[in-house]
Amino acid sequence: MFVELLKEGTSPYQVTAFIKDKLQENAASVGRFEELRMDSPWKLSFGRNYFIDLKSSIIAFRLPESEKEMLPEDGHPSIRITACHTDFPGFRIKSDPDMKEGDYGKIDTEVYGGPIESTWLDRPLGVSGIVAAASEDPFAPRLVPYDSRRALFTIPNLAIHMDRETNNGKTFNRQTQLIPIFTADAKGGDFQEFLASELGVKKEEILSWDLTVYNADAPELLGRDSDILSSPRIDNLSSVAACLEGILHVHDTGAAADTHSDASSGASMGADKNKSSGVFIGSYVAKCLEIAAFFNHEEIGSRTGVGADSNLLSDVITRIYESLGLCEEERIRAVYGGFLLSVDVAHAFHPNYAEKADPVNRPIINHGFAVKQAFSQSYATQPEAVSAVRAICGRNGIPCQNYFNRSDIPGGHTLGVFVESRLPMRAADIGLPILAMHSARETCGMRDYSAMEQFIEAFYKEKA
Repeated sequence: MFVELLKEGTSPYQVTAFIKDKLQENAASVGRFEELRMDSPWKLSFGRNYFIDLKSSIIAFRLPESEKEMLPEDGHPSIRITACHTDFPGFRIKSDPDMKEGDYGKIDTEVYGGPIESTWLDRPLGVSGIVAAASEDPFAPRLVPYDSRRALFTIPNLAIHMDRETNNGKTFNRQTQLIPIFTADAKGGDFQEFLASELGVKKEEILSWDLTVYNADAPELLGRDSDILSSPRIDNLSSVAACLEGILHVHDTGAAADTHSDASSGASMGADKNKSSGVFIGSYVAKCLEIAAFFNHEEIGSRTGVGADSNLLSDVITRIYESLGLCEEERIRAVYGGFLLSVDVAHAFHPNYAEKADPVNRPIINHGFAVKQAFSQSYATQPEAVSAVRAICGRNGIPCQNYFNRSDIPGGHTLGVFVESRLPMRAADIGLPILAMHSARETCGMRDYSAMEQFIEAFYKEKA
């Protein structure tokens, strides 16, 4: 599923559509996930599965069999949450994007998030996202998904003969030097005409869009043992895939040590798994309220209505408890007794830049997923949560490593701190150690991915 998502998840909208498809196609093995709307009444039943599709964010949850399991008991969390993000650094296409220089047609874009800009040059670039087309109701336009499924753009480098200092370090003007080329014949039609022909609509029907320029390179395995993956969008689709596999319970956690992910097919092979369909064989009964939250906009701060720094997840939990007839006091008890896994990539130790890593807390790819800690609370991890993560790993034979930032190099932060501030509970930040974070292509270890997905399923299933 991981590599399949890397190929298909070319914008947050395509990522969410992928998640929705997987939730529905795995219904035979884990029970059907029924769709809910935040602006409609809910009538929930114990033992059922549900999801809320917000186009670029999605929240899925599984209810236990009884009210008793919705409340904390002897320290065992009755709410277990995995949270990750669907977006990644890159470029977005502005309205009225057509620019002309000579006979070249270029596309006006805005840099999104914090990409390593130089790595996006000389790449095959595709376009995907969602297009809003006119309908009879101005408040309900037709939202049409779009993915070019091929390279449409490139941002060419300037030849070294014209910039002899280029190898001495170079910055780029985002408005003039990071603009993609679309055509060498600008007279042949503008971008909106092209988009209309691709979608089969009239040009004037297109009212707006949210379109991502993405790296169209394919994922590739490399290394002596073909267990290192080079791919676009590992940050953070590795976490999306692992959280999705966890909520679907597609693996037998007892087979963690024997599981290997095959990146060429995107399938993971475990002892109790149907290899043709990738679904867990057998019934599964939730021991708590299981939630998997996939948020948009982490790369730009999470402060949106579908981001982690919103009331979205808190409102979902409130509505779950209200719909099942549980009172506010019981919901608060469950929240404070809950457990959050914030799942985002970690910085792997870079062998060519050893001085950039902490001297000892520096994960190496293919040695286990990372538990991320920072006393500045840029990560949400708490000591009690670390002990729980390590104990679950020990019980299931799953390798994990510690990560701290080097003390004189502050790192970034994750969405975990936002979720935890709105839902006070035990929390841990974990993730896949990767190299070249925020590059157009990143590098990770497939063994680490297997360990992380196995851990997330064990996290949901764990019972004393």
